[in-house]
Amino acid sequence: MANKISGYIITGVSGSGKSTVLKALEDIGFYCADNIPTILLPQFFGIFETYSKSNKNVAVGVDIRETFFLDKFPEIYSEFLKNRKNMDIKIIYLDANDEEIIKRFKETRRLHPLKTEDFREGLKIERKKLSFIKDNADIFIDTSFFNVHRLKKFVYNNLSFENPDIFKVNIVSFGFKNGILSEADLVFDVRFLKNPYFISELKDKTGNDSDIINYVLSDKKTTLFLEHLYKFLIFLLPEFRKEGKSFSVIGIGCTGGKHRSVVVANKITEMLDKDYNCIVRHRDI
Repeated sequence: MANKISGYIITGVSGSGKSTVLKALEDIGFYCADNIPTILLPQFFGIFETYSKSNKNVAVGVDIRETFFLDKFPEIYSEFLKNRKNMDIKIIYLDANDEEIIKRFKETRRLHPLKTEDFREGLKIERKKLSFIKDNADIFIDTSFFNVHRLKKFVYNNLSFENPDIFKVNIVSFGFKNGILSEADLVFDVRFLKNPYFISELKDKTGNDSDIINYVLSDKKTTLFLEHLYKFLIFLLPEFRKEGKSFSVIGIGCTGGKHRSVVVANKITEMLDKDYNCIVRHRDI
């Protein structure tokens, strides 16, 4: 039985934000591919329709870099519309005003794909060649007044078929003696808490064991620290999200990464999980 596939074909003027839209869709669980040959579009979506059991949302970026794109797209897309059965595929067309696109190319120091010396003339030619796609687009986005963060936020809020909570919080316990957690946005040091390592019957256990959990949580400083940490993160994480971040990594460190940091990481994950999509990992166990 064929799978129901939903997705987007993303195109538009060079410099209008296609790569940003693709990356944002990838953040919310889409399988994304960029600049595949236009002639392969039916087969690309067909593979997911026939075989995929996990990826139901698919997006592909196509533009004038692809040799056969402009000439073959009308024919291929018309045929694709006739034959699709279990697919809900929409075209997203992006554009922006000339001044904004020229500014973006200057900032990135890239040439226009048409290799024309006159940017405005190049954009004029490009828009003319893309007119068929623009006329058949399901969604038109003017990105003139979007920075990268605003454009990503627009995608999160408007282009998800399932509207998932895309902001993920990764909480990782670690031991400072094995090196700091380099990928962390925030690092909290819990070496001030009572250390079960120095109790012989607890030394070889980990923060996932009930004896260690009870020992660490029996310290009033642990309870107080967790309360303060939770309030701090509940304030800070929404601010990260407003800035367009799709995830945040929070490091909880103790000396060896096996006892105190594990208990605290598990507990703060439990506290945050009702508000966020949380994943906990223990690097040094």
